[in-house]
Amino acid sequence: MKVILRGYPEAASGLAEVDVPLTGTVLPATLVAAVEEAMGRDGPSIHRVLWRRPDGGLRATTRILQDGTPIEHGGTLNTYRPATLLAVLPCDG
Repeated sequence: MKVILRGYPEAASGLAEVDVPLTGTVLPATLVAAVEEAMGRDGPSIHRVLWRRPDGGLRATTRILQDGTPIEHGGTLNTYRPATLLAVLPCDG
């Protein structure tokens, strides 16, 4: 998945594109945020993102977007970064 980063340290120029594997990768905090932000950018969608926290626990984040704009965002990873991205699962409303 290509993730466009704006305003993240990885994007020194202010805009950068990085290739983020969808599963089994420990992501730095800025990319955790970027992956969440990128879910469903191509149109209306609902995704459930499953993460493994550093302490071994699991975390699920639901991201609902329409036309790239967040409508609802349940959960936060602020206290669990970095985290391992386990899966991105499309959900049926």
